[in-house]
Amino acid sequence: MTQNPYDNATSGGYAPGQVPGQRLVAMEEEPEEKMIEAALRPKSLDDFVGQKRVRQQLSLVLEASKMRGRSADHVLLSGPPGLGKTTLAMIIAAEMEVPLRITSGPAIQHSGDLAAILSSLTPGEVKSEGAPEKPDEPEKPKASPGDLLINEVMADPHGLTKLPATEYVELHNTTDHEIDLEGWAFVYDKTSIPLPDAELSAGGYAVLYKAGREISVADGAAEVAVKRFPVNMVNAGKPLALKDPSGTVIHSYTYPKAKAGRSIERGEGDKWHLSSDPRGGTPGEENSEGAPDKPDEPNKPNEPDATEQVEPREIVLNEILFDPQPRGSEYIELYNRSDRTLSTHGLAIALRKSDGHLGTRHSLTSLATTLAPGDYLVLTSDPNGVASPFRTPALDVIRRFKLPALNNQGATIVLLRTADSTVVDEVTYSAKWHSSAVKIRRGVALERISPDGSSQEAANWTSASSETGYGTPGYKNSQSGTSSQIEEGATISEPEYNASTRNYLIRYQMDKPDYRCQMAVYSSNGQKMAVIANNQLLTSEGEIRWDGAGLSPGVYVFYVELYHPDGSSQHIRKPLLVH
Repeated sequence: MTQNPYDNATSGGYAPGQVPGQRLVAMEEEPEEKMIEAALRPKSLDDFVGQKRVRQQLSLVLEASKMRGRSADHVLLSGPPGLGKTTLAMIIAAEMEVPLRITSGPAIQHSGDLAAILSSLTPGEVKSEGAPEKPDEPEKPKASPGDLLINEVMADPHGLTKLPATEYVELHNTTDHEIDLEGWAFVYDKTSIPLPDAELSAGGYAVLYKAGREISVADGAAEVAVKRFPVNMVNAGKPLALKDPSGTVIHSYTYPKAKAGRSIERGEGDKWHLSSDPRGGTPGEENSEGAPDKPDEPNKPNEPDATEQVEPREIVLNEILFDPQPRGSEYIELYNRSDRTLSTHGLAIALRKSDGHLGTRHSLTSLATTLAPGDYLVLTSDPNGVASPFRTPALDVIRRFKLPALNNQGATIVLLRTADSTVVDEVTYSAKWHSSAVKIRRGVALERISPDGSSQEAANWTSASSETGYGTPGYKNSQSGTSSQIEEGATISEPEYNASTRNYLIRYQMDKPDYRCQMAVYSSNGQKMAVIANNQLLTSEGEIRWDGAGLSPGVYVFYVELYHPDGSSQHIRKPLLVH
């Protein structure tokens, strides 16, 4: 066995300046190190920077003890590392001209430890006890998309009897290990809400709800009371998302219009359905199978094969974002408006040049995607650049695709069959198609109003609503309508009080997109008492919730002003009873 010459050897091979029996690295500080450290520290209270109050109080104690000619009374300095406790101990020892004893380790852990320390000191001695080093905490496993899922949403608890009438969002841990929710964020619309520290067991469930509200969950599930959970979730639908501590979107979902007393549950294949549970929901447990509201239709004979070629206007260009935010990504959304399942095989995207010819064709065949009737497909070079700002309902709707660069001023996008160059749909978009009410257009998508309307008509396109974050990739357009509009004029209901949620619900339906709204409450003598909406860009139809805060019970006037870029306006005045 060969002996290490740098260990406690008995012969030859020592490092320069090393004496036999001495190791290169000593466990204790060398005298030179102690001298250097001491030289760098302040020598008096006057030189000590920071902790002004402590310095002043300690100065009085030391001056008083010097005047009495006695040792200072007991002084205990405690706190986390970096506050200057050791430095102050050295200053005290120097000021009182007494020895200083420095040790390390857990000094005070049990009853009587402090008394033992004090009794061991000689008169006038100063003791400095360093905090023990904390063992390294095991690294938490990093989350991947799909590890934690939004699994159930109760947005409208009105009418619940077997469950508390409380809005909630259920999370499901799909992994085989625990997930600590500390550092995670729940995103409601555009608001990021930090989650409290809670352990979500492997394969388990957690139910998020407003702190202070009543909730009932299945045994074994985690009840997570969130202070900033939305007081009233919008029944018309809002985008939701989960972000891990690094800010990465792990899952997102935009729930549709809610049905009173029924939750929306996630099913197989990320397909969502209304809960079929007789209680109205399944908080903290496996979701129901989800019986449809309508009976299942029998299988249709001779159903068209998805491999059949796509005919013109069966798939249309439905939404375009050509000027994204700095960290966002351009995207094109396709929509299957036909009554049959269609394949992207044999389709391509191209830009039409100024001379009328098509540029480079970008084939969709490699995506190997089929679209059922009413399905959406979002094409983008960076799926995360779409999922993060807009929080689409299902990540699998967004597909990585080499898009041609979209001009911010305008261009012509063509969806075509590669076999015979037949145009399936074509849109010559322009930045001028944006709503005049939208002043800053970066990050705002253009939405088709009617899938049945003309692709080339500017009147059939407008800006996505502010309520959706200015984009709806992968789900129904915020400004969607039909070519045959509803009755002329807009309808807005008077605020309807909900006793269970203690708020007012205002439903509206517009005859055309791009309406902006001013909504307020006035007293009987004309004094403005509350503002419900201020220059808000409305969707085609939806709901607005108002908590009625600051108003005493009584009769008021509910007043609405609607303005449209075409110059038309509408004024609505209704009596309002505040409870």
